[in-house]
Amino acid sequence: MKTISFFLFFSLSITTVAQINHFPNLQKVDVDKSMQVFIKYESANTQLIQKKLSQLPTNDPQYSDDDMESDNVKVMETTLDVKSKERYIIVYSPGLSADPAFIFYKKSKPENACFSVGGLGLYLTGNGTFYVTGHINNTFDIHRKFKIENDSILEVKQPFHYVGLKTKTNQPITLFADKEQKEIVAQLPSGCNIEVLLSDTEEDFTYLIKTEFGLIGWTHFDMIFQKDIQIKGLYFRGD
Repeated sequence: MKTISFFLFFSLSITTVAQINHFPNLQKVDVDKSMQVFIKYESANTQLIQKKLSQLPTNDPQYSDDDMESDNVKVMETTLDVKSKERYIIVYSPGLSADPAFIFYKKSKPENACFSVGGLGLYLTGNGTFYVTGHINNTFDIHRKFKIENDSILEVKQPFHYVGLKTKTNQPITLFADKEQKEIVAQLPSGCNIEVLLSDTEEDFTYLIKTEFGLIGWTHFDMIFQKDIQIKGLYFRGD
């Protein structure tokens, strides 16, 4: 009972947070309006460039006339950690099949990328960590945090991923009190109003759901398809 009460309180709290303009102290630049890709950044430590790789001077390390890369955009040069002297160049790639990604290069070693991360929104806070959002190669708009370690990045582990999707069932689903699906909480018909609260980080396609009445339970799907067959708005976007 305490666990269910916690999740109910948690869902009410984070629903409010989700409506906030994240990091309002940062500036925003739209990188790819067709896909709603953006970067938020600290203006004091950033130089905007915003040129396609094919439009850069030929002596620029990121210049490319390769058809596979020519639409990539050199967005900015910035500092990911104000305590470090290292500066980074960020290149945006729309991907070969709508797989947008942010590619990071060290200014001191600009020939080779040091890491990349897929997403639609990139938040650069300048404190050695950054945040990425986006419904890309997953089933919902996932929010992730990364920290920089040496020449790579490490994703900060979360116990769950927040989904926050208010929607409807497209087919009957069963909610369980446990992820092992041993005790039934509710059986919902198609067309039922629900909110998908959380996604389990350890088991794919496992979600915590709140009914319109206020019951909470887990459901699991063997597969989530590219069309929202089970739950409206919950579908796999990507390859």
